[in-house]
Amino acid sequence: MRYAWLQATTIAENVRETLKQAWRDQSYDLQFKDSKVYFDTQKTLPSKEKLNPSPEEHLPRLNRVLERIPTEYGTVVFYSKQNDEENMYAGFISKTEQVYDLVPVSSLLVWELSSAEIVKLLNQSIPFLRIQGAYGSNTIRTYYYRMDREYPQLLLEVDGTIHEVDIDNDQDKEIISVWGIPSITKIHTWEENRFQEANVTLNLKAESVMPVEREGQVLFDAYREPPQAADGQRPEGTTATTPTTYKYENGKMVPVS
Repeated sequence: MRYAWLQATTIAENVRETLKQAWRDQSYDLQFKDSKVYFDTQKTLPSKEKLNPSPEEHLPRLNRVLERIPTEYGTVVFYSKQNDEENMYAGFISKTEQVYDLVPVSSLLVWELSSAEIVKLLNQSIPFLRIQGAYGSNTIRTYYYRMDREYPQLLLEVDGTIHEVDIDNDQDKEIISVWGIPSITKIHTWEENRFQEANVTLNLKAESVMPVEREGQVLFDAYREPPQAADGQRPEGTTATTPTTYKYENGKMVPVS
């Protein structure tokens, strides 16, 4: 009887160890899909209400200009609209004074947190205009416009905190976004003249994923409920707060030993 009990205990321990290793050693393919955008760039028409209006006065329902941000491609204008006391908007005036209405950027209450600048993400000479704003105290929204076209072309909208970093050493920066609690982490990459994205949290079957920097390398800590052995017990030393660390490599999340 004692031998049978010891044998059963040994089998249970072996199952626990097998599950523990499978959980920690498995690589995961990331499923990328094209990123969606929900706003269009609108070229504005000359104002009919004023004689010889300034370019800014072409902005639709202009109430008040809040800030002008010059760039090498033109000027970003943050402004409020008539009959809208909640949102702050962005417009763009090109060097040739073509005027474009872009997007609602942030809440008017926190519009001072907004920013706009030209950023270099790729090894190619493709400039992007990054516009960032906030809604409330916790929601950050970022827009990326391609600027080497006839007009500012919106290609990516991202919610959450962003990190622009080359995580696969190909000289192109990926955009890592982290949103919510538990955190949903996504990787946005540039492929064939468009942005694609993968939900890292979902692909890793994790409760939460956080990017971390260790020794100059960006890694990903995945938090998930540990697997159960046949006897219903968790593997020894594993809890929901024990992360598994991964690195991004060739479209996969590979565990780091």
